[in-house]
Amino acid sequence: MVPALPHITTHTPVDDAESLLAVAEARRETLAQRLVLAGVLCAFCLLFTGHVALSFGWFALATGTQLADREVIRRFLAADEAGRAGMTRLLTVSISIATTSWSMVFLILWALGGPYGMVAATLTCAGSMLHVAVACYHSPRLFWLILSPYIGMLVGPMVLVSMATGALPLAIGAGLLMATCGFIANFVASYTQLRKMTEKVHAARKEAEERRMEAEKANAAKSEFLATMSHELRTPLNAVIGYSEILEEDLAGEGRDTGARDAQCIRIAGRHLLTLINDILDLSKIEAGRFEVSLRETDVAQIVQDVAATLEPAMKANGNQLKVSCDLDGVVMTDDVLVKQCLLNLLSNANKFTKDGRLGLAAKREEDVVQFVVADTGIGMSAEQMAGLFQPFVQADASLTRRFGGTGLGLAISRRLARLLGGDVTVTSAEGVGSTFTLTISVAAVQERAKAA
Repeated sequence: MVPALPHITTHTPVDDAESLLAVAEARRETLAQRLVLAGVLCAFCLLFTGHVALSFGWFALATGTQLADREVIRRFLAADEAGRAGMTRLLTVSISIATTSWSMVFLILWALGGPYGMVAATLTCAGSMLHVAVACYHSPRLFWLILSPYIGMLVGPMVLVSMATGALPLAIGAGLLMATCGFIANFVASYTQLRKMTEKVHAARKEAEERRMEAEKANAAKSEFLATMSHELRTPLNAVIGYSEILEEDLAGEGRDTGARDAQCIRIAGRHLLTLINDILDLSKIEAGRFEVSLRETDVAQIVQDVAATLEPAMKANGNQLKVSCDLDGVVMTDDVLVKQCLLNLLSNANKFTKDGRLGLAAKREEDVVQFVVADTGIGMSAEQMAGLFQPFVQADASLTRRFGGTGLGLAISRRLARLLGGDVTVTSAEGVGSTFTLTISVAAVQERAKAA
């Protein structure tokens, strides 16, 4: 008597309709392999049994049912959701017929192939069962439907009938029956484990996706909050800066130098705070997808000169010398405001980390790409420090924040702006030697994006 098989839980990671769909797609994709294997099994039958008509008869039957099954699967996959629901029974019947006709080759090999045919029948039956576990783990119903002919053939005609007819001695047949049942039990246990592992993987993916969506929502809410708060903070801060300037001028005119210096400190601190708020606002707008690119004819040489002139006082304060080179004539279509902002960030950054050194700002054009190179002889960076360089609120070293100040937003914003302009910002650096930042913008990419908009 065949022992009871382990119970299979039918909790699937997807509903039954999706399970049938997954199995149908798997069978469609493996049709060619099954037809090739049918040819191999036909050759086995010829080799071990010598029955030409029987071998080719089975091959024709197996091929015909497989092709008929393919047609049912094609219609099932082409139908809409309602049509698939109506074709479920037809699909299961088609698969059952194809599987039953396929399993008949094991009986032919076992009954007429001699000892080697029995071995071939056993191995190919086990291989077919393994294929069922892999292809049908989505649907326990189809798993048992397809597996049943193989189990029935293995236990019934191939073992029990052989014992009843005397083809196998009773003791050998009993041992073979126990081994067969053990194999089936282990096989079903493996399938159960596969199902459980699949469910866990699916649950983990679902949880990860839910967390990703929650993180995206939180990030969007953060960006919206930062954008709103930055606007709210800039209004009173501009008033503070404006009144501090008026106060500074009035006190200086009255000869009250101490009060004028205090008002100047308020103005300088206010402008620094306004710069930080503007950086946060820019980053939040970029992350929220609300940063607009405005194309206009831009004189790159003029931008380079303006950036150099703007930062000249700061570079003199640090004892740095700037060399400017611009091998570019005429105008290009780009957003001059964003290009200037990127260059100011990069050159200001280079000046901040360089004392009594040399800075370089060079510009050139290669076809539709404009390249700006900002080099310095400053403190430089290691490979580990460069790894997180373009992440928001990150500096190369925590101690640098205390020493040089800043939020770490400048480079992150510059890279994002450069990518809005169809380019990028890259860096090469060595500790104690200096750093070289390369800003590229693609004129063609920006124009194509504008046309699409």
